[in-house]
Amino acid sequence: MDSAFKHRKVHLVLDYESVRTNAKGFGRPLQVHDAELVVPDNLMFPMFQAGQAKLGGGSGELPKIALPFEEGSQAPRTPARSRKTYGTLDRAIKFGKTVGCRGCDRIAEGVRHSDACHERFRLCLEEESGKATEEAEKKRNDANIKELDEIEERLKAIEAVGMRELDEIEASLDAADAASAPDVPFGAANPTCNHNHTHHQEKVSTNDFWEFDDCKKAWCKVHIRPRKRLFAPVGGDCPFSAQQITHERLTEWVCRRRTSMYRDNWQSNPNQRISSKSWVGKTWFFPIDPVYAKRAAVQAAVFNAKINRDLLKGDAAVECLLEGLDANSRKSIMAMISKVEPNSYSHARQAVKKGEPVMFEFCCSDESTLGKESSRRERDYPFPFE
Repeated sequence: MDSAFKHRKVHLVLDYESVRTNAKGFGRPLQVHDAELVVPDNLMFPMFQAGQAKLGGGSGELPKIALPFEEGSQAPRTPARSRKTYGTLDRAIKFGKTVGCRGCDRIAEGVRHSDACHERFRLCLEEESGKATEEAEKKRNDANIKELDEIEERLKAIEAVGMRELDEIEASLDAADAASAPDVPFGAANPTCNHNHTHHQEKVSTNDFWEFDDCKKAWCKVHIRPRKRLFAPVGGDCPFSAQQITHERLTEWVCRRRTSMYRDNWQSNPNQRISSKSWVGKTWFFPIDPVYAKRAAVQAAVFNAKINRDLLKGDAAVECLLEGLDANSRKSIMAMISKVEPNSYSHARQAVKKGEPVMFEFCCSDESTLGKESSRRERDYPFPFE
């Protein structure tokens, strides 16, 4: 045998069954470790015995040999070789030297360490590995707890955002339903009077309306219904004409509880879209010439009533026009109105049928200012103003 096999405790063995049946490759030996080799108590030499039997006139066949163990049973395990833990300079500095170990005392000379020293270093490394595993597990647990806390905070933030969006939707719906509508301007309310003219009820407007802002000296369009585009004073939706105002437009729009101001030229981009969400607010247009505030307020109130198809008549109209005036002005106007007597308009209708040039017609009593002026000019009323 090769010396290498001896040092490895390996034996070259022939397969007896292959030799007996003269199978292909029966002469190739198998390498079997010493621990896996089974040697019977009574030694047998079947090939020698078969040769002797052939010389005596026999067949010379190799006999079958019963195995000393059951077929299919597990072969004995070869003990695994465990490598000893190295005793290095780094470990000697880290864990300290082993008492009584020549290898630790003379570690620079390469002297072997004792078995007790190897075992000590192994236990130290296992303890260090266990501590590192515990620390890593603790860090993972802390990271998981931190991640769970962050997820919980994000969920709370998402829930808060959802609640804010619900509040905004409710606010938008309330604005659409005029639940949070701004104060109704002068003349926008519809006062209803009984026969004694003592009780008045204000009807809150659910539509956009006009007012005159005395502070900014400008016409103001109050947007109650949510919209996405800017308002332009074109068409018949204004109590003034586009030639009476400047090109400047100031918009105050409220969206998602945030108020913003936007100033632009309405003539260059009349219906510009400034937001993807619906908004409410106000739009100011500035007149070129100065406007009398009270007259403009009355004009806005009449226009609002006309747009809402809610024109006031009789005493209700008088009360609405007198709203906001001082006591002296109200008293003098009421005195003048009390002297006016209603007359028939049949004469005026007949005059129109006849083709007379009638532009305006006033029916009043002789005691009124217009009646006195008519008497002074020696003209009967109704009369045309040319």
